[in-house]
Amino acid sequence: MKKVLGVYDIDQSYAEKLTNYLNRKEKAVFHMIHFTTMKAIEDYAKEHLIHILLISQEAMRPEVKFWNIQKILYLTEMKEITEIDQCKAIYKYQSAEYMVRELMDCYEALLPPEYKNSKMSEGALKIGVYSPIRRCMKTSFCLVLGMILAESQKVIYLNLEEMSGLEQILNRSFDADLSDALFYYSEDCFEKYMDSVISKIGKLDFIPPVRYIADKEAVNMDNFVGLIQELEKEKHYDVIIIDVADGGPSLNGVLKICKKIYMPICNDWISKSKIEEFERVMEIIGEQDILKRIEKLEIPQLDNPKSDQSYEEQLLWGELGDYVRNLTR
Repeated sequence: MKKVLGVYDIDQSYAEKLTNYLNRKEKAVFHMIHFTTMKAIEDYAKEHLIHILLISQEAMRPEVKFWNIQKILYLTEMKEITEIDQCKAIYKYQSAEYMVRELMDCYEALLPPEYKNSKMSEGALKIGVYSPIRRCMKTSFCLVLGMILAESQKVIYLNLEEMSGLEQILNRSFDADLSDALFYYSEDCFEKYMDSVISKIGKLDFIPPVRYIADKEAVNMDNFVGLIQELEKEKHYDVIIIDVADGGPSLNGVLKICKKIYMPICNDWISKSKIEEFERVMEIIGEQDILKRIEKLEIPQLDNPKSDQSYEEQLLWGELGDYVRNLTR
């Protein structure tokens, strides 16, 4: 049975738009109701259980806590507030995709224990690979990591760089790329066209990166996170590897959704300075949790690729391949 999610805000336009968005994104999980008055909430709760009520802080009344509501979440206009009257508070003007994630966390808390640790509730393992250092073998590492993991799991690789060089590296061209995938997602037709945008390297699936800098404008955080959710739902991936760039979706936004983060590093003075600056910025903006999930790696270099063998084969069966196999054991 679907959980009932009620939404009420003094700003009726906001509440209606949010309800419509949630209904489009999570209709398989929630039965969504947009309440227009407090009396409507009270009357509905007399006959039905409301599993989650998302209500604005200004609209809340003390008696609501005594109605037939399993969990109350506050909508707040203050970003720094995370709890009100011992109830979780959600910043109402944050990314809609982040709000969905917070609601899903609350939803999972209502599930029986046997479901909470299931693979379905966990979703795909999202691995971010990022470094403020250039020419540190980041993309090569992503390719090898993806190919090795794809031997035993269902894996997709997404590259967010502006100039990835993948067409030259893989010696092939692509008919569609990430900008096409995001367009199909925004038009609610990704399921229909997703096979046309997904390419393969051996057993590894990947969506080619955008080819034109102007297309980076389409790669916003809401659409990107939504696309990942669609890939999880429609393709049931075990692992999603994200080659994170400084441009495109907000850097900390992408890293936030990654459970594991690898950071290729170099030990020269300039490289160390860049890493220190990145860590300082993360501290300043309050993203210490991201820093805790970063594992720094000194990746073996491939200085002189052979012309008689594909680059990905040289990576996979060379020193880097051995390094990644040891890393993932």
